[in-house]
Amino acid sequence: SNLRPLVQDPEHIHRLGGVTRDGTLLAYASNARNGTDFDVYVIGLDGSEPRRVFDRGGWCKAVGFSPDGRWLAV
Repeated sequence: SNLRPLVQDPEHIHRLGGVTRDGTLLAYASNARNGTDFDVYVIGLDGSEPRRVFDRGGWCKAVGFSPDGRWLAV
């Protein structure tokens, strides 16, 4: 099988938030920035680098993408 980790960072917590309908993007929350606050990231399932898209401090999570994949509920 071709399973591989998308994020390799065992020192931090990562929580799945959702995948776009077309299967190209995945959203997740992680405390990677400072070990405390959870930010939301989006990563391409093609292996592209994650992008931080929400970082207001505290605890938050990605809930899911809109049907067209343009919006992400946080």
